[in-house]
Amino acid sequence: MKISLDRCAVARVALRDQKKGRRDENGSMVFDGELVRSRGSTYKVDVCVTGSNVGTSTKPKFALQMLWKHKLFPLIDKLVEDVDSNAGPCRGARVILQQDHAGPHDEMIFQAFLNEEVAKREAWLRADQAPQGPYLNVLDLAVFPSMSKVHSTVLQQNSNKPVSKQVIMDTATKVWKEMPSWKVAMAFVQFFRICKLVIAHKGNNKWLCKGAPHLGVRKYFKHTDRGCERKNTLRFWHVEDYL
Repeated sequence: MKISLDRCAVARVALRDQKKGRRDENGSMVFDGELVRSRGSTYKVDVCVTGSNVGTSTKPKFALQMLWKHKLFPLIDKLVEDVDSNAGPCRGARVILQQDHAGPHDEMIFQAFLNEEVAKREAWLRADQAPQGPYLNVLDLAVFPSMSKVHSTVLQQNSNKPVSKQVIMDTATKVWKEMPSWKVAMAFVQFFRICKLVIAHKGNNKWLCKGAPHLGVRKYFKHTDRGCERKNTLRFWHVEDYL
């Protein structure tokens, strides 16, 4: 189930009217163009991502702990809620929390916060993905390649000139909204099978010599409105078939 796509930005309040600028005949910047934002209005500013540090009012930061506390944990709790009068669409499912050891993910305060919240939900489990290696990260297997492909098309339509951050975010959001849940679910199956390949090859990447592997995910699984499920096949997948 897709849950959330978030931009790492914070809201700032304009302290004065801001107008478009131009360069005068001496090359100096003059701000006398049309009004961009008025005093007291809010606007988004992209900031650094941290584990728990929210920064200051003048130098704010995007803290993952706040995102999880106020948005992600409540959304996931609602999905797996197991109360007869108010059951979620993934009632009783086991949640496995996976991160990829990016710097903010490994911050000690944030780690302690996640461990405490996961411990409160006894059925939940933490099992992080590999810190490096696109084939061992579900986002790199399914989500990011789709976004990159569409973004490349946008750049071509713009004569390969740089586009604004808002255009990039709009492109990513469009892909996210249109991406079916089954595609992400299939990536998890592929991720599991690639992990088996890596283990079978004792950690080296010889399994990539012939290019990206096709591990028969579509052969053994079919997509549904809520993800994917195993087909009624007589034979199960074996890692030995791809060694």
